[in-house]
Amino acid sequence: MLAGVVLIAGTYGMARFGVGLLHPQMVAARPGLEGALRPAGTAQFASYCLAVLVGGRLAGTRAREVALAAGVVARVGALGLMLAQTPAVFTAAAFVAGAGAGLASPALVALLDRAVPAQRSGLTQTAVNSGTAVGLVVVGTVVLLTSAVVTPWVLVALVCVGSGWMVRALAPPVPDLEPRSTRGDGTVRSMTAPWLLAAAAGAVSAYVWTYGPSVVVRDTGLGTDRIGWLWVVVGAGGLIGVLAARLVDLTSPLKAFLACSARSCSPPPSCPRPPSCGPPCWPWPSSAPPTWR
Repeated sequence: MLAGVVLIAGTYGMARFGVGLLHPQMVAARPGLEGALRPAGTAQFASYCLAVLVGGRLAGTRAREVALAAGVVARVGALGLMLAQTPAVFTAAAFVAGAGAGLASPALVALLDRAVPAQRSGLTQTAVNSGTAVGLVVVGTVVLLTSAVVTPWVLVALVCVGSGWMVRALAPPVPDLEPRSTRGDGTVRSMTAPWLLAAAAGAVSAYVWTYGPSVVVRDTGLGTDRIGWLWVVVGAGGLIGVLAARLVDLTSPLKAFLACSARSCSPPPSCPRPPSCGPPCWPWPSSAPPTWR
């Protein structure tokens, strides 16, 4: 399980969300990347969606290989982001980095679903997913310790490929099993609310992780050398997500999802616009939403 936590930390909290989290620091060192955030943010969310579809189809029979591929792909993206000098290269690298997270999720879900007893599945899945919060804490700490552009991405690359290899090496070669979940009898109408809330929650998430750091630097005057504190706190708070399984047990999967999604989509009193981006872009459902929690 620990290897899975580290893989999620590397591919999600560090490689994928690092596109936005480390952008202010990179712009300070490479001013030519100032206009790269909008296309790069869209690219990494788009590649994530595509990779989830691909990983979901492959994880049923080759979950360990998909987990290793997730770490390798995220590593390539991180190194590309480290070397990027132009918006085009930064965007292409962000596309690759986002795909790593998309491959990691279905692989780990499949491995845990087969290897963990059903009564512990919910807690184990949420514990592994808390790796995103761990990754945020690590990225924030690195930003506090160094202003160098290269160091964070080297760390991201090492964590991603190392954790992918660990999952591949340590996960038991369990036989293929039938999925535990069964097809529900819900109609399109009954799924309308979850679908809409999922789209809105994804849009809010896209705004926060893509534009949040740059908005904070621009509107608060917080230096790029101190913004790491913000992500350490956000990541520490995200560790509460381990309790999500208990929330599901007390209510139901649908009610818990609706409650969490509604809270995520609740608009704040004021909403800053993305920095230097003009009006929000909408080529993908999760590219840039109108609210920021």
